[in-house]
Amino acid sequence: MLDVNKKTKIFGYEFRDCGLLKTALTHPSTNKKNNYQRLEFLGDRILDLVVAEYVFKKFPNEKEGDLAKRHIALVCGEMISMIAKENVVGEEIIMSIGEHNTGGRQNKSNLEDVVESIFAAIYIDSGDINVVREIILQLWKPHLKRFTSPPQDPKSELQEIVQKYNAPLPIYELVKQEGPAHEPVFTMKIIVKGQEEIQITSNNKKKGEIELAKLMLSNIDKAKLS
Repeated sequence: MLDVNKKTKIFGYEFRDCGLLKTALTHPSTNKKNNYQRLEFLGDRILDLVVAEYVFKKFPNEKEGDLAKRHIALVCGEMISMIAKENVVGEEIIMSIGEHNTGGRQNKSNLEDVVESIFAAIYIDSGDINVVREIILQLWKPHLKRFTSPPQDPKSELQEIVQKYNAPLPIYELVKQEGPAHEPVFTMKIIVKGQEEIQITSNNKKKGEIELAKLMLSNIDKAKLS
């Protein structure tokens, strides 16, 4: 496990400010003020930008919709948690005993959050987006060539199904927002003709919509779309 009290590296980057690294690895279950939630907010946007820039330059002849499919597949929770597991990030998270005992080190959401937090911490520590870009692209390198054609993301797949049956497009609705601005909790639902509404909570609207689409795809009754 990392000794976060000493100058150390993660993802090949050596921190000048190890307190920043410690914050990036600290789970909210510790009840410490300096946990990774604020950093995760910034890291999520950094990852989105780096991957969007990559697919934009890599596939100059693709339409916006196809670029979006590639982007979604590369920054989804499953992909980020896979990167975390490949780099044994879960073992480095500072968390409460209770969180540890309930499988917190393997929890997909925890892994996703801490990876994004580390990216933000590296950006702040280095002051250079190019440093973060190089690290992200190196980590993602084994996966960047996985898709010879644009993958089908859940939202696009659901949209194509309802269009096939001439049904109205899915509606993603924000029911309410709670919590502080840096740590929001969104209650969201999806409405599809003839289907039971599905409602979830998420700390990210974009990811919440993807999760709603996945759940609807798993439960959809096509006979009721007509």
